[in-house]
Amino acid sequence: MSVLIASRLAYNDCLAELVAHYRATGNHLNLFAQDKLHGKNEHLDLPAVVVDTLLKRLHQSFANFFRRCKEGSRKPGFPRFKSSNHWDSIQFRDAGQALHGNHFHAPKQCGGKIRC
Repeated sequence: MSVLIASRLAYNDCLAELVAHYRATGNHLNLFAQDKLHGKNEHLDLPAVVVDTLLKRLHQSFANFFRRCKEGSRKPGFPRFKSSNHWDSIQFRDAGQALHGNHFHAPKQCGGKIRC
């Protein structure tokens, strides 16, 4: 399974987990608590850095949703489950340090050297 597909499925699973936790308890699940649940053993086909960044992406979308609700925006836009048409990138921390010439040095699970 490609990293892009696996990261999308992980994002959707984490979103479902956040929604279920909020419905059950009425509280928002903390980023660090959810990060502990999705460690190395949970997503074997994803590098840890990709899981961390997709969780930050998800929690930022929830923070933006609640901020827009407080502001009284007409359509706050609840975070959505992503289809393959709406998930076309992955993020890395410290990506600037991994760029050497015109190649990006990604983890081996992501294909290793990627030409830019």
